[in-house]
Amino acid sequence: MGSFKIIHTNICSVNCNFDSFIVLLHRLSFKCDVIVLSECWISKISTIPQIDGYTTYASSYSNQNDGVIIFVKSDISHDIITDTRIDEASGLLLKLGDDFYILAIYRSPSYKNIDYFCNSLDTVLSSLESVKTLILLGDINIDISTSSIDRNKNKYLDFMAYYGLLPAHFLPTRNDNCLDHVMVRSDRSSNTFVLDSHITDHAPVLFTVECKVNRVPLRTSCSKIDYPNLDQELSITDFGQVYLELNPNVATDTFIEIVTSVISKHTKVVPVPHRNYPIKPWMTPGLVKCTRHRDKLQKKAKINPQNAILQLTYTRYRNFCNKLLKNIKIEYEKQEFIKNKNNTKGTWRTINKITNLKKNNLPPTELLKCSTDPYKSLDQVNKYFADIGQNLADAILQKHKNETANTESIMCQTQMSINSMAVFDVDPSEIEAIILNLRNDCATGVDKIPTKVIKNSRFSLIPPLTHIFNQCLTSGVFPDSLKKALVHPIHKNGARDSIGNYRPISVLTVVSKILEKVLNTRLINFLEKNNLIANKKLLTKKLTAFKKNKII
Repeated sequence: MGSFKIIHTNICSVNCNFDSFIVLLHRLSFKCDVIVLSECWISKISTIPQIDGYTTYASSYSNQNDGVIIFVKSDISHDIITDTRIDEASGLLLKLGDDFYILAIYRSPSYKNIDYFCNSLDTVLSSLESVKTLILLGDINIDISTSSIDRNKNKYLDFMAYYGLLPAHFLPTRNDNCLDHVMVRSDRSSNTFVLDSHITDHAPVLFTVECKVNRVPLRTSCSKIDYPNLDQELSITDFGQVYLELNPNVATDTFIEIVTSVISKHTKVVPVPHRNYPIKPWMTPGLVKCTRHRDKLQKKAKINPQNAILQLTYTRYRNFCNKLLKNIKIEYEKQEFIKNKNNTKGTWRTINKITNLKKNNLPPTELLKCSTDPYKSLDQVNKYFADIGQNLADAILQKHKNETANTESIMCQTQMSINSMAVFDVDPSEIEAIILNLRNDCATGVDKIPTKVIKNSRFSLIPPLTHIFNQCLTSGVFPDSLKKALVHPIHKNGARDSIGNYRPISVLTVVSKILEKVLNTRLINFLEKNNLIANKKLLTKKLTAFKKNKII
């Protein structure tokens, strides 16, 4: 059973201090399982910030400085209880198992009487009485330190004790006051640490508990291809069986079998290191060292408040660190735009990262519960997405089956072309041009042949591909193996256990994409030459989509 790590801090505005908090996380020698931020000023945030490898949730708010944000490691199975409402506070309830809950709360200091707060919280806690491990944490703005004279202290602690929640610490978190609480009900061993950090006037609190949670297994290995040796072997590989086949299906299957066998021969499995990589890519060792020195100066300044020189030195160095952090981040973002200046997709990827519009897509594990058996659930999901196209086509035909007369009238008014569409053979130079224009980051399809293999070994692979494609054009057959796609369900909105709330992303093989572009070129030439679409604007729009291989 491992140690489950939770860190909480009053961030005093995410817009102002989030980047500094990220530096603090990077300085830790481990990654926290759950990160809780309070007093987030959510009302002033256009988009909630993201952390790679974490799923993000944000609470509602009632005033400008309200709000709680929770980050949960993406490999942890969890649920967020969305209907958690607490009067005079903002909060989120996180379920990590049937017997493990975390309740994160921020209560503003503007509320002096705790009666409304306790009465509302009573409803939430009473529903969790059977939970064995319950952790309530956040900035409650009630001083529970041993020397506290806060008039709400005893009433608050008595209320918590009624539900078996006891303070995990009484250490000061803001000046000499203990305002950032960790209240625990558990029979598991735990530890609490107040970190010496000065991002805001509140100290972060780290809580660890020996508790087991369900995790999605991390990938422990990956495949690595030896491209130079692979290219060398493909150059001497005999594709004679492909040239002998006149059946496009058999020729394609033979080609794929030969290439995949050579790839597997030059592929080795290597372990994936799970080191503590930077949480943000703009993080530098120099920046981390700078923040360490800043914190040392802060300690000295705190011990010697009368030393004017030390106070001035700390203030100047703190401002220097803050400015350095902003400049490093801005320069990184600038370089990302320069790197992707000719890549529209890369530019939008950078924009989404900077503006926090990029969402961490969680694996759709909820779809495994569509049936009593996971394998039956997979079959059900696969059938749903496989039949979407056919069902849509049938619906359109059904809708227009009574409009035959109207359709014939329209066809009579439309100028018909007397020319038939001739599909000419493809030559190696055309295929090479198509291959060179393929993106390097294209996902591999069912055959697991990467784009990089096709590009690097194109001189060896173009001749058999030319033969296969010409057989396809001659016989009018699109090979069955090139019709297969890997379908990735992407959640749109709504309940995650409903198939209808997902959109499918179909990943075809690289060979299939090349053949599509061959056919695409011939179709475009025919449409342009014969001017078959009367509406010029519509023609331009549709041809642009065709040229970009988009569905229209």
